[in-house]
Amino acid sequence: MRKGQVDEASALARRIGNEITGLTKIQMSLVREGVDCREMWACVRRLTGKSQNFDRVEGITAESFYIPPALKQTVSIPNNDSVTEWRL
Repeated sequence: MRKGQVDEASALARRIGNEITGLTKIQMSLVREGVDCREMWACVRRLTGKSQNFDRVEGITAESFYIPPALKQTVSIPNNDSVTEWRL
C-alpha cells in the first residue's frame, strides 16, 4: 500500500472502531443496574449475534443422574451395637 492509502485505512479503522464502541455502549446502557448474569449474557449474545442452543432430551434431569453414594464398609450403622467412647 502506498502511504496515503495506509493513512486512509487507519482513519477508517478508527471510525469503525468508534462506531462499534458507541453502539455497544448504547446496547449495554439498556441493561438495568443490578442485572443478573443471565440477562447480561443475553445482552452479550445479542451484541455478538450468537444464539444459545440447548439440546434437551425429554425425561433427563440433573436429579436423574444423581446416585446416592454407598455406605463405607468401615462405618457402622447406628444401632444398639454402635461404637461408644467407652468401647473405643
